[in-house]
Amino acid sequence: MKSALVIFNGIRFPFYLADHAIAWAKTNNASLNALFIKAKDEVKEGYVFPSDLDAAEALADTEEAGKGNIQVIISQMKVLEDMAKTKDIPYNAELLTDPSLGYLLGMAKRSDILFTDADYHETGILYATSFNMKELIKKSPCPVESVKTKT
Repeated sequence: MKSALVIFNGIRFPFYLADHAIAWAKTNNASLNALFIKAKDEVKEGYVFPSDLDAAEALADTEEAGKGNIQVIISQMKVLEDMAKTKDIPYNAELLTDPSLGYLLGMAKRSDILFTDADYHETGILYATSFNMKELIKKSPCPVESVKTKT
């Protein structure tokens, strides 16, 4: 069975990329493997004077925001799973923290096509910088299709 690989980095979830990868998988009777990639959680240093309640509250809010960002990615994984199920497409997803270029190339080697976001931004919330997307595209052992939004 053919398989497609689609990569999402950070909390950005372009629906046009998901739709395109699912459509390709359906047309080609293929499975869909999705990699949801995130950066390591940032550890913020707390305020040195514990008697400052405002600083302590800000730290708690930062920690809660970090947990909330992870929940956003997990929700996106579920959305993509539901989208694949409605089209009867075998689906698998992984949430990776700062994967190496080598690991991603290994995943691409086991795939028939790699889908990436043509509007890929090199910054964003939880954006992983452990690899370079341009380098991944250049070295990919399978064909790469960069998907653009339809305007």
